[in-house]
This record gives sequence, C-alpha cells and structure tokens, in this order.
Amino acid sequence: IRTSLFIPYRENLANRLVTLLNDAKEEDSASLGIAAGSLRNFYNFLQLNTNLKCPTISLTPEYNIYASWREDQKKLFSVLFLPNGDTRFVIFKPNDLHPERQIRISGTSTTDILMATVAPYGVCDWISE
Repeated sequence: IRTSLFIPYRENLANRLVTLLNDAKEEDSASLGIAAGSLRNFYNFLQLNTNLKCPTISLTPEYNIYASWREDQKKLFSVLFLPNGDTRFVIFKPNDLHPERQIRISGTSTTDILMATVAPYGVCDWISE
C-alpha cells in the first residue's frame, strides 16, 4: 500500500493497517491479524477509486476490514470488505423532504461495481476529493 497505491493518504492508511494487525495479533496470538482476502478486496477497491477521502478503518471480529466515510452527523457510508470479493454496505443520509428523518440504505455488491451501485444515493459527493 505504501508503494503501490497512488492516493495521498497511503502512508497514514498503511500505518493504520499495521496498528490493526498488531492489535489483532495481541488480542489473539494465533490470529493472522487481518483476513488476507478482505485486505486484497479493500486494496482492489482503493485501486479502482483513487479519488476517495481517507476512510476510518477498523476490523470486525472475523478480521475483515470495515471502512467508513462520514460527513457531519447525518451522512455515513460504511463498507465491509469480505474475503470473497463481495462487500456489504450501509448508507445513512438526510431525507430532503423530511429533514428530521434519515434515509437508511443497505445492500451487497461486488467490489468492482460498488461505487456505481451507491452512486444514485449521492455518496460520491461526500466521500470523494
């Protein structure tokens, strides 16, 4: 990631992944730390989408990567990167007709078409540079 991704935050991203890896191994010494397939899936996603802002990254109990982009308290896009090339995503966004309410959308997609899948919901507007 440090040398092959062409994104401005690659160093910070690599450092965060190392921290997550070390934390997972500390918690369970028999663990691989990060599921290799999930990391590959996340990496492929970033290669396809180099214009994204830096996500907040965590690991699930199964050691899969969970990335989130948030803008203010009302917009959230989170993605779980599964080892098989699939993703699960959730979108929270304001309801323009009812400002006191929120729209929640969730689904599954393969990594290669994830951004096209969520584009109709305006996600690109707040997660892209």
